[in-house]
Amino acid sequence: MKKYPDFTNYSYQISKELGRNLQGGRITYLAKSLTSNRQVVIKKFIRKYLDNYTSIFGRNFDDYF
Repeated sequence: MKKYPDFTNYSYQISKELGRNLQGGRITYLAKSLTSNRQVVIKKFIRKYLDNYTSIFGRNFDDYF
């Protein structure tokens, strides 16, 4: 069984990984909302892969969060 990130504190349970784009700094998961029982997609952004954001767009990534 694969180990996925725990999003239960946010009322989501991951069922599988849909894709990885490490160059773009993100992983996409299929999950279920524990409050509405609907399927959702979660994109997890990985900070260490986003260091090029400043050089590409000329802005600090932290300005958006």
